[in-house]
Amino acid sequence: MPVRGGFSGVDVKDGLSTIPDANWIWAPGITADTANADLQGYYFLKEFPLHRAPQSGNISISADDFSQVFVNGTLVGSIGSISDVASAIMAHSGLTTFDITSNLRRGKNIIVVYAQNGPPDFAGCVESCSYQMNPAGVVFGGLIVTGDRERHHRHERHKK
Repeated sequence: MPVRGGFSGVDVKDGLSTIPDANWIWAPGITADTANADLQGYYFLKEFPLHRAPQSGNISISADDFSQVFVNGTLVGSIGSISDVASAIMAHSGLTTFDITSNLRRGKNIIVVYAQNGPPDFAGCVESCSYQMNPAGVVFGGLIVTGDRERHHRHERHKK
């Protein structure tokens, strides 16, 4: 069954081919009826050890409407916008992949994804929207190769 984002009629399953089991996520406890969807932002954090120096690493992300990716405190990339609707649409129309190899290290690593929803006018609302009218979400996953056979493939599996 195709994974669908919260925006009308957009089937993003094909665009998630590099993270095939991932689903859109958002903050816990948010439902379609939750008020004040506009410009809300949330952080998603993953801490993990690498027992060897990484040979390569990447993270792929799609967001409705804006997102930033940080690896060990360094901004490695951002997608979308909360001021330009065309950029926001592009951000959730497919995946953007960032090479994070140079930001990873042996030992403790922290990846933080910040995602933010757009303003009410992105959804055609005159005033504040609920999440049903102005949905939000982020989907991401990645692959880190550290040696002969050690691989870390992480992705989020919670529904938006």
